[in-house]
Amino acid sequence: MSLFTPLIWILIILPFIILAVFKSEKVNLKYLGLFILYFLTDSYIQHLSKLYFDLDFLGLKFAWIGKILSLCFALIVIFSVSKKDREEIGFTTKTNSKSQVKSGILIFLGFLAFDFVFKLILFPKGGDFDLETFAFQMTMPGLTEELVFRGILFWLLDKAFAPKWNFKGVKFG
Repeated sequence: MSLFTPLIWILIILPFIILAVFKSEKVNLKYLGLFILYFLTDSYIQHLSKLYFDLDFLGLKFAWIGKILSLCFALIVIFSVSKKDREEIGFTTKTNSKSQVKSGILIFLGFLAFDFVFKLILFPKGGDFDLETFAFQMTMPGLTEELVFRGILFWLLDKAFAPKWNFKGVKFG
């Protein structure tokens, strides 16, 4: 990834941002700026960590440090906002009953076991099973992307553009 890639991504979504500015009743430019700043900061944390924090001495081939730093940055942001904002970000268990959490964990472990067996036994790709690849893909992208893209960045966009439409009680901005 080039240092210009995150800026190009912002330029790609710029027409949608401009359209949203004109179509929204109320725009909070502070949160729009925070959205762009957070996106760029997270992208550069992940990119520059590969350049400056080398984990080759551990024999790791994936960008563990970048994803871990991205996760830490997301958690710092989440825990620096109010409890109400954390709930708006989606960082809560308030809406889930204990049985739903248990079911979710069991389903996750079931899919994990299936994936493990599928990759290990049924359809080997001509190579050896790589535990690091399995562990990285099982944890890092999902953890960081859920918090960053589906949590913090959507929350910032929701704060930037006031909801205009209401469909069956759900507000859309």
